[in-house]
Amino acid sequence: MKRQQGAALIVTLLIIVLVVMALVTLLKLIPIYQDDWAAGAVFESLVDEVEAEKLTKKEVQRRITRRFDINNINELFPHVKVDGQGSAIRVGMNYERRVPLAANIELVATFSHNVILSE
Repeated sequence: MKRQQGAALIVTLLIIVLVVMALVTLLKLIPIYQDDWAAGAVFESLVDEVEAEKLTKKEVQRRITRRFDINNINELFPHVKVDGQGSAIRVGMNYERRVPLAANIELVATFSHNVILSE
């Protein structure tokens, strides 16, 4: 009698199920991280612009709105807070995104971006 070699059918199916679950999770997380990377890029570019142009608080808010619109991340704009702080402008954004995974299970990601812009 020959000895069996290789994985059993059940083990192979279990591996396939785990790989598919990992791929589904990854495909649901990629869009929310892409949106966050775009928002982070908006904040980083503001630092360079404010130093060069000496923008006001209202102008900073207008530019953030325009860039969020260009990057198609308008749903994140309500989380942006622009505050005056002495001779500096503080721009912050703290938010979380929830993505349904299966039934009543959700994936939750929390993001935070803060910059201080000199007037």
